[in-house]
Amino acid sequence: MKRNFAFILVIAMVLSIFLINHADMVYAENGTQGKSIVAVPTASKVIVNGKNISFDAYLINDNNYFKLRDLATVVNGTQKQFEVTWDGNKRAINLISNQAYTKVGGELTQGTGLAEIPQRNTAIIYKDGVEVNLLAYTINDLNYFKLRDIAQAFDIGVTWDGVTQTVGIETIKPVSPPNFSTEEGIRDYLVGDWSYEERYLRDITCDMNIDKDLNVSLSFENSYSNAPQGQYKGKITFDRMYAEANETPDIISLELIGTDEPGGDFLFLHRTIYDNKRVMSWFFAGNGNSIFDVADFTEEFMFPSNEVMFEKRTGEKSPAKARYNDAFHAVFWGVGSDGESLWLDDVIWTPNDGSYAPIYPDEMTNYQNDIKGSVLYSLVSKKVLEDFGYEMTEGEIYYVETNSQGKITYFISADEKEWIENNYITPEIAADVINCLTIYDEPYDYLHSGMSYLFEGDTVMIGGEEYYMVFLGTDHGEYFVKELHYAVDTYTGEVYWYNVPDDVWEQLGMG
Repeated sequence: MKRNFAFILVIAMVLSIFLINHADMVYAENGTQGKSIVAVPTASKVIVNGKNISFDAYLINDNNYFKLRDLATVVNGTQKQFEVTWDGNKRAINLISNQAYTKVGGELTQGTGLAEIPQRNTAIIYKDGVEVNLLAYTINDLNYFKLRDIAQAFDIGVTWDGVTQTVGIETIKPVSPPNFSTEEGIRDYLVGDWSYEERYLRDITCDMNIDKDLNVSLSFENSYSNAPQGQYKGKITFDRMYAEANETPDIISLELIGTDEPGGDFLFLHRTIYDNKRVMSWFFAGNGNSIFDVADFTEEFMFPSNEVMFEKRTGEKSPAKARYNDAFHAVFWGVGSDGESLWLDDVIWTPNDGSYAPIYPDEMTNYQNDIKGSVLYSLVSKKVLEDFGYEMTEGEIYYVETNSQGKITYFISADEKEWIENNYITPEIAADVINCLTIYDEPYDYLHSGMSYLFEGDTVMIGGEEYYMVFLGTDHGEYFVKELHYAVDTYTGEVYWYNVPDDVWEQLGMG
């Protein structure tokens, strides 16, 4: 009996060891033998092209896994964008390089924040039509891919900062600072994808690609109708107009291939770096026409483009610094993503009084700046731009004042400010304007009830005649809130007030 009991005990021990080992060797749905895999929400910060982005991501086996469509969303519109589609018949995920991503909804939404048990994704995965082996997991019916696998597949840069626990995702390859001291430096500067929009004369957009051999591809289209279009191929060579033989070229010659359309000869200028982009201008330097003449492609209308302003996304950061509690001239390059800030490149500007004629186009020489880089300035108040009163133009020079926080308190066209100052708006003229205005009861009562007035010599055209503008409102010292707008003619005594709801000037009467 004792021997039987001992035998049974041995059998029980063997079975228990087997069952314990088998429990640890469960064949999980992820396709690997081992303990069940757990997906833990990642606590790492993620920076995409310099911007902090919140992801629903998991750490699985010490690797970061991101939702595939989230990754496609954040790189969309960059050099590394890719499309994601689903083939239900083949049960296949298709990844398509260099194609814009089409959103399906739900991108970049947050998860439960809880640990999950992932399941191995069994779908076939194709990249540009070729089957690829990418490890993926499904969590709550969503597909998560290993970040470094997707990065490798689409040549996306990924970095890890262990000190700050930060994942970096970069879609733009680092570029060297512009170097125009050698022809090779100019060549390197030109290579890449450039674009421009002509919004003032025609709604024309242009995409231009220049490869390392200076072969050029041009694509024109109407930005509203997407037609008519023009597709051209060509080649860039260098030449000299004013530069000496031992100096770097100052002319870009564009010769088109397979068309009778002219290419053109252009002087070129690096303008600035702003919002991770370079800005370059080409100035028409030859006789006749160029391919960049603004046209409707029916040849009914043709306007010569003296300057063509291109942008190229490079990921560069401007080295320029903001100016605090200062007054300066600056070139405007664009509005910030919030719609309430301005990219400005501060410059030294001396207006040309006509006493000299520069050999290069005036736009190339009318200002100087040691650092060709822009700063994003916020506004002390939305009224700064509302008071400005008209559309700003990229590449134009403005006069700017900032407060101790570096916020813009005053903004006006440099040319307009120069005009005001040169038109001798004397205290006597200002007194005449205010006297004409206060003849009428309405503005008189407002001023005597505590309102202040602002008169700087600005003018407005009403019915083909020019009137001085006077603003009534509240003076806050650093900025003036304009509440009422008046237009005054000191010769006739006419005064108009601006009816904001109806957007019309209405006459107060005759003095």
